Amino acid sequence: MSDQTYSFNVGQFKCIAVSDGTMTYAPPMFPPPPVFLFSNADETKLSQALQEHGIDLSDWKEWVSPYTCLFIDIGRDTLLIDTGAGNLAESTGKLINNLKEEGIQPGDINYVILSHGHPDHVGGNLDSSGQPIFSEAKWIIGKTKWLAT
Repeated sequence: MSDQTYSFNVGQFKCIAVSDGTMTYAPPMFPPPPVFLFSNADETKLSQALQEHGIDLSDWKEWVSPYTCLFIDIGRDTLLIDTGAGNLAESTGKLINNLKEEGIQPGDINYVILSHGHPDHVGGNLDSSGQPIFSEAKWIIGKTKWLAT
């Protein structure tokens, strides 16, 4: 196991949280974190809550979000929940290598379950030629999520 994965069990299911990398959210591409994450929050209450975690509201200029996918071995099948951000940023697109470090090849995945259609959840679906990376998998996404994307 590497520092890019975390293994745990849920009952008899073997689970591995697998990193696809990270993304730094900061101006000018994104608003500062307080605005981006807490746009409707009372500034005084937000400042107090952040101070409890060692964050100074006036100095908080960026935040780093991990992009984590979940591999689940249920015995007869394997599932991958979300496929990460792919090549969204230089710091993303690590999913396949991190799966391989765990001995998991893309063809080993039976089901890809997409929680929703945001780029950081579906960006690792296709290879550079536009072909599905998890070519042996059945793909699942909720109807309302599919129609919303």
